[in-house]
Amino acid sequence: MTSLQPNNVLVAILKEPADFLYAVRESWYRVPLKNSPRVITENKAKYIGFYQNLKFKNAPSRIEYFAEIKNVQQVFRKDLIPDSPPSNANELYLRINIGKLALLPQPIFNLRGRRIPPFIGTCEQKFFTASDINQLYNNSPLENILQERLLVENIYAEREFEVKTRNKSYFLDFAFLCKNGNFGVECDGNLFHNSEQQIEYDKSRDRKLFLSDWDLMRFTTSNLTTDMENTVNEIKKAVYKYGGIIDPRTGNTQFPNTNWNGQISLF
Repeated sequence: MTSLQPNNVLVAILKEPADFLYAVRESWYRVPLKNSPRVITENKAKYIGFYQNLKFKNAPSRIEYFAEIKNVQQVFRKDLIPDSPPSNANELYLRINIGKLALLPQPIFNLRGRRIPPFIGTCEQKFFTASDINQLYNNSPLENILQERLLVENIYAEREFEVKTRNKSYFLDFAFLCKNGNFGVECDGNLFHNSEQQIEYDKSRDRKLFLSDWDLMRFTTSNLTTDMENTVNEIKKAVYKYGGIIDPRTGNTQFPNTNWNGQISLF
């Protein structure tokens, strides 16, 4: 199995244009201590990339700038922002001290403009070569293997996609947004997903997603390592069943490469 490169880059959302000014003029970014991402708490982050949300009117939904991380300090919010309201002035934050901002070789776009997690940990190789936010995720070797194969097969998937059910939100490993419906794919590592408790949780989760009009496909370690051809063929069949993936760049319907053996079966 392909080894997982260690995460040493933090991608963080700039919630307000003022946060960008703090980074440029004062060379820092802040993270609430209680929500601090692992790549920071474990002192592994070498770089920080800044995601510009919709409030950046001239260049929204993308990462354009990054900086080297110098060090991290624990401070009170009031020490960072003196006019903080009393209700959170004494909240503990991590001040990430950074070098001068630089432009990436190419912007990393969130093509659908969808909601993304507040922090994404990734590795240098992915960060400096990605052109799409979905190419950043570096959560597991299994997911990386499938992502690489989907790209070869011209199958566009959203990674870590949030689906809101009636009373809870779930993040799917892969989401396929199609013309006539949506489906997701989960990569189930043999060790974690084989426990009785996890099996019951997965069944409950799948039922709730189904009631929210999401079908779910699950693939095991062996499916994704020794039986990849059949795994990809099943995903291709699902794409055809749901009328093709909506291409976020053009709005047109996109179908995968169809050079596999056997007939298309629409379940």
